[in-house]
Amino acid sequence: MTGDKVTLAPDPDGTTQVQLQPVARPNGYVPGMQLVQTNEQQLAVPDDALPYLSAGVLDRTLFDVGYLVSNGYADNATSQLPVITQLSSAVPAAKLRNQVDALPGLKPTVQLNSVHATAADVPKTQAGSFWSSIAGAAVPRTGRPVPRAFGRSVTHVWLDRKLKATLDQSVPMIGAPQAWAAGYDGKGVKVAVLDTGIDANHADLKGRVAASKNFTSDPDVSDGFGHGTHVASIITGTGAASGGKYKGVAPGVELLVGKVLNNKGFGEDSDIIAGMEWAAAQGASGRSVPRMWVRRTLATPPVIRHGSRRPHR
Repeated sequence: MTGDKVTLAPDPDGTTQVQLQPVARPNGYVPGMQLVQTNEQQLAVPDDALPYLSAGVLDRTLFDVGYLVSNGYADNATSQLPVITQLSSAVPAAKLRNQVDALPGLKPTVQLNSVHATAADVPKTQAGSFWSSIAGAAVPRTGRPVPRAFGRSVTHVWLDRKLKATLDQSVPMIGAPQAWAAGYDGKGVKVAVLDTGIDANHADLKGRVAASKNFTSDPDVSDGFGHGTHVASIITGTGAASGGKYKGVAPGVELLVGKVLNNKGFGEDSDIIAGMEWAAAQGASGRSVPRMWVRRTLATPPVIRHGSRRPHR
């Protein structure tokens, strides 16, 4: 993210040696770097990034060397780093992409109006230029104030993380049959499943899809992984394939399908946000969102959280 280099080398005893190589900033300043170990993360952080991490405007995952290596962001796996760059509300939505495009090193990919941000790729050879353009060239000094807000109208920078679907084994007992008996089967409600797509020919789902859209690089919304079909069946499966035994919770709903995870079960934050925007435009009343949800309040900036599937309302 900052252009600095971190080398991981396994030792015969099974431990890993970490070599930190800070790179000089444009003004000649060479930051110190420290390795911060927590219960879940091993962060390699240069001094000039610490204030932004402390202020919560810079994603810690961008410095989590273990996560980056294990998820395919190391130099031997990719030459660029995908990020989500959020801009100040003073920047009009129509100018978001142009504003990000003007930042050195950034190559915008997807505009995310719901979080006033743009997804972009940063070639690693230009990461230092991007960092200097938003963090400035100030040298941290003891006793002097340090910056806690980015320049160039940037308010937050997150890693555009890879996400992977995980299969659940069962559906909790929630009293759905009693709801059906009372006349509540989801009729008149639109539900969007943002996942790995759908097998529209599955016996439980034939004729259930009202609209669909593909946000991945796969050719269509067909589900090559299985998770999206699994989730859709839980929601609105007719039970035809099992003689009614495995009927969905709300078989009367109108199903919208956004494919945001590819046929290997992977996708990126920006794909899911774009899918959520599409679902909202379609009039969906709730979304099944694998491993991520977005919250916007009046007094706080948008928050992107990762965890179990949780609907965004």
